[in-house]
Amino acid sequence: MDEPIPTLSELVQQTTIEDSKLQGMIDDFLESFHYGLANDDSTMIPSYVSRLPTGKETGTYLSLDLGGMNLRVASVTLLGDGKTEIEQKAYVIPDELKVGPVEKLFDWIALGIKELQETLLTTAKGANDNKEEMPMGVTFSFPIRQTAINRGTVMQMGKGFKITGLVGHDVVDLLQEAFRRKGVNAHISAIVNDCVSVLVAGAYKDQNTIISAVIGTGTNAACICQTSAIKKMEFPKNSPEYMIINTEWSIMGASFLPFTRYDKLLDEQSTIPGFQPFEKMSSGMYVSELVRLVILDYVKCFNLFEGKLPGGMEIPYNFKATYMSEIER
Repeated sequence: MDEPIPTLSELVQQTTIEDSKLQGMIDDFLESFHYGLANDDSTMIPSYVSRLPTGKETGTYLSLDLGGMNLRVASVTLLGDGKTEIEQKAYVIPDELKVGPVEKLFDWIALGIKELQETLLTTAKGANDNKEEMPMGVTFSFPIRQTAINRGTVMQMGKGFKITGLVGHDVVDLLQEAFRRKGVNAHISAIVNDCVSVLVAGAYKDQNTIISAVIGTGTNAACICQTSAIKKMEFPKNSPEYMIINTEWSIMGASFLPFTRYDKLLDEQSTIPGFQPFEKMSSGMYVSELVRLVILDYVKCFNLFEGKLPGGMEIPYNFKATYMSEIER
């Protein structure tokens, strides 16, 4: 990259957002939201979730949450009165499963669910003895184009994933095939983006919940929208009046976000350059890598750490966001 290395004062200036600039970014995001509702299939995606819980619902269901770094599988019992009881298993997704064929990743996911079901058999929660298909809700923390509450075609993955045989395919079909291969007795009743699931879960506890935001490995937000405002799609006349919208705001901002030298470097070196600019500037997977890139330049050009690079800092993504929290404390 030919862009000059900024001094510390220049970098502070570049990364400080004044109120006037912030308001301009807000206006640009609002414009992107409206454009997405009318024209863009990759943002402002209907979730087909048209009712929020009342907090009185009861029953036991399986859940699967595939994020950027972790897989969580759980048995969730709704107790009513906004209360829940959860039996959960969590797994760190191995790096070798983030590349390669989709069958390899999804078979591993299926085995995680099978392990949970075997645990449930030893408790009262496993009373069905795994003979009946358990209903399951899936949270898929990557952009999907939904056509129904239980149908979703994968658009891209990001977050360091490069899976073959997944983009352009229905994630529910692929998961159900993995369940059959591994003997998992579950039926996917709904699939949602993580920000949609956060909104629904929040509404179960507090019926005043209308917006959710996820700021973790990645970032996204969901809101409630009038179905009639989704101009890019034609819904049947008897469609619900309101629907939760997955904004996919991680994809927005290429034309108006204030990119520094390090934002551009990170994007160029990412698995999908140009994809998810807002996520690359703000989420847990990337903010520490931005810091690492700054440190590389400043050690080399400004004698940071007496010109000696700390061990491991030469490795991309080896400087973790948790280190930033520890340094801050």
